[in-house]
Amino acid sequence: MNEMSLRSIYKALAEQYLREQYSIERLEDRFAQSGLPFHPQKEHLFVLVNEPHLERLKDQEKAILEQIAREETDAGTCAEFVINTCDKVMAGDLRNGVNYEFFPDVHERGLLPGNSIVFYMDDCIKMDEKGGRNWEVEERKEKLFQNVKSQFEQIANEKCERKVYLLRI
Repeated sequence: MNEMSLRSIYKALAEQYLREQYSIERLEDRFAQSGLPFHPQKEHLFVLVNEPHLERLKDQEKAILEQIAREETDAGTCAEFVINTCDKVMAGDLRNGVNYEFFPDVHERGLLPGNSIVFYMDDCIKMDEKGGRNWEVEERKEKLFQNVKSQFEQIANEKCERKVYLLRI
């Protein structure tokens, strides 16, 4: 199995695990209940940004990932593997001594600690029939996002060693 396939499989597993760990579904429900029109491009409103660093896996761990990719393991083994490896594989790239990574957002901010977990809000702005945008709605969506982001990050980051951030693209 090639590296890109393994990377995609690991990222999907890690995203599922991290969505559960940080209750991202509940967060998405909060936005859905707002009555504002959010339009994710994919299945979820929030998507994991971090890319897996499979080079950090030991040979035995890489063999387990290959077994998972070939569907030769049970769900319990798969879950245990992700739980045991997620911290080192999903952390930012700190090998170059840089302790920050840049995750751009709509405000061109995003310099965050390199070991952060980052979820982007994947909200596609819809145009009206004249090709314009409803800026009043977009401002309300941004205000809601900033309020929820602040509350979420405060609660999530109190209980975890690794920081988690929400950004809007």
